[in-house]
Amino acid sequence: MKYTDFIIIIIATCVIGGLTSCGTDNKKAKEDECLNHLRLIDSAIFNVAMRDRLHRGEHVSSNLVAELVARTGETIPGQTVLTCPSGGHYILRPVAETPICSIHGDLLAKHPENGQRELYDAIPR
Repeated sequence: MKYTDFIIIIIATCVIGGLTSCGTDNKKAKEDECLNHLRLIDSAIFNVAMRDRLHRGEHVSSNLVAELVARTGETIPGQTVLTCPSGGHYILRPVAETPICSIHGDLLAKHPENGQRELYDAIPR
């Protein structure tokens, strides 16, 4: 094996390794963004529930949630609903239950430190 062949193999290995970790970083970044979206949606549901004096298990209108989330400035201009950066959609659940992503699942339950679950204790059953 010539010296130049060895250098080419080393460079190819570095490039392939970099692309693999780049894909992993991108996947983690999308999951983190999805988690942030779920926190915004959960917060909007909580605010509607407190404002309208809803009980646990009642449903909140997706239009109200979209309106409150849009006020945060997190949506893309012209976009009225948050969408998962991995291509999924968000599923609203009743008051005091965490919203979920069709791709990443229940990230708020997987990362309870990122939610506001204790605030739901103020909502009547």
